[in-house]
Order: sequence, then C-alpha cells, then structure tokens
Amino acid sequence: MKGSLSGLYLLQLGKKGARRMANRTRREWLQIWFWEMGLVFFVLGSMYYLSQILFRPIPGGKDGPAAGDLATLFSGASSLALILFSLLLAFAAIIGWQSLKSDVDQVKIKAEAVLTETVKASAENQKRSADLESSMTTRLANLERSTTERIAGLEATQTAKFAGLDADIKEKTRQLEQKTHQLEEEIRGRVHSVMGNMIGTLHTDPTIDEQSPENQDYLAEAVYFSTKGYERLKALPGNGKYVALNNLVYFSTLLRTQARRADLLRQARELLAVGREFEHLPYSTPYLMTYARTILVYGSDRDEIQEARGTVQEILAKGGLPNRLEREARYIETSLSAKLQEGIAS
Repeated sequence: MKGSLSGLYLLQLGKKGARRMANRTRREWLQIWFWEMGLVFFVLGSMYYLSQILFRPIPGGKDGPAAGDLATLFSGASSLALILFSLLLAFAAIIGWQSLKSDVDQVKIKAEAVLTETVKASAENQKRSADLESSMTTRLANLERSTTERIAGLEATQTAKFAGLDADIKEKTRQLEQKTHQLEEEIRGRVHSVMGNMIGTLHTDPTIDEQSPENQDYLAEAVYFSTKGYERLKALPGNGKYVALNNLVYFSTLLRTQARRADLLRQARELLAVGREFEHLPYSTPYLMTYARTILVYGSDRDEIQEARGTVQEILAKGGLPNRLEREARYIETSLSAKLQEGIAS
C-alpha cells in the first residue's frame, strides 16, 4: 500500500515533482515518512479491527449477521475507504503545497540572489562604462591636445620656413635689384666714360702745351662725360671707376683746369698707386702717363717731378708702346726735364 501511495504521489507530481523530491531536505523527508507511517498504521489498524469483528465467533443461541447488516457493514467500510482516500488526497495536497511553497521560496531566494547579482553586475557595468567613458574622454582629450600641438608645431614650422623662404626671396630679390642697379649704373658710367674718351681723343694733341680754342670746347665736353661716368662708377665694385677717373684727370689736365688743381693732384696720385699695383699689366701704362702729365702741369714738388720723370722713363724703357703714346711719353719726359732745369736755374 505504501508503494501504491508513493506511486500515486509521483504520478500526481510528475517529473518536476520527482526532481523536487530529489532535492528535499532531511526535515521534509522525516515529515513525509512520519505522515505515511501514521496513515499506514491507521489503515492497518482499521483493517485489523474489522477482521476481528468479522471473524469473531457468534455466541450460542444467536443468529449470524443478516444480509442487511453485512450490506450496512460494507457500506460503512466503503465510506471509511472513501474517507481514507480523501485523507490521502488531502495529505498529498498538503505535502505538494508545502513542496510548492518551498520551491517558490527557493525560487524567490534564487530570484532575489539573481536580482542582487544583476544589480551588482549592473552597478559594475555602470562603473565600467563610466571608467571606459572617462578613459575614452581622457584619451580623446589627449589625442586632441596632441593633434593640436602637432598641428600648431607643424604650422609654426611651416610658418617659420615660409617666413625664412620669404626673407630669403626678398634678400635675393634685393641683391638682384642691387646687382641690376649696379650693372645699369656701370653700363651708363662706362658709356659716359667711352663717350668722353672718344671726344677727347679725337680733338686733342697730347704733344703740345696748349690745345687750340676749338679743341678746348671738345675737351670740356670730354671732361663733362668723364665726370658723369666717374660719378656713376666710383661707388661700384671693380676697376671700371679707374678708367673713368683716368679719363677725367687726363682730359682735365689737357684742358689745364686750374679750379680743381688740388683734386687733380690727389686723383693723379691715386692713379699712380693703381698703375704700380697693376704694373705687370699693359693697361696700367695710361694711368702712369696721366700721373706724369698731371705732375707736369700742376706739380711743384721737385721730388715728385723727378718721380714722374722716372716713371715715364721706365715706360719708355719697356718699349712696345703705340706711336701716339710713345710720342706723348717722350714729350712728357722732355717737358719734365725742362721743368727740372728751370727749377735749378731759378
């Protein structure tokens, strides 16, 4: 009977009930065993009592139970069995309800635990999310700052490079403009100097003391152009200024300009220094000849006159002079010697 009750109980609870029974605590199993043993004892006791009544011997002189009595007895027994079955169902319902309540409590506890873990996990996720957001914000800020610094550095570098390039271009442009201006001035100065030289050479006779009145006009024009040329060339680098200076002093001496006597002597000495410096070159001879002629016309120092005569004598000693320049050199050498004799006689 115990097996049938257990089978009925398992049939009623199903597979989930069987799993719940496997998870019962020791106290619950003791309660179930106590109730089952009490029910079995009650049923066995009732059966034993009925069997004692049914098999009790009938006293003498009395009739046995009538059919109606047996029917009443079996009806009472059926009622008793129905009551017992109802009690069994009630017991099963109570046990199932307690089990269900226990399961609900466990589910509630587990749900609360899961909810607690969920809240905890949510808090941790929020913290991680906040940390991640803070980290990303910091990284983005660092990246933005680094990018800004790099862009600023690159901009500063490029600005400096462009500024340096602009300054270099301006400096080179200035130098080019300066060289262009110098070249323009040199060309103009040389043109003026050449014009003065051509006019003076074509309208002078360097072997006479006084030039004709007609030639003096041309000499004045030659001096004018030579002065213009020297003014343009004297501040420029190179030796072009000495050519213009030589023309200016030479034609001024032929013109016998007295107003610039001191300047012409100073410039003649400058031409002497240039002629001595480039004495090994053939174009130094006109500078030395101009110096000697200037001393002849304006000089008064005996030593300087002798130096000028010695310079001309050195030129003649080298030889190789053009006829016009040789005739002029001999004329200057003779005139300087006569000037020295005049000084001795006086």
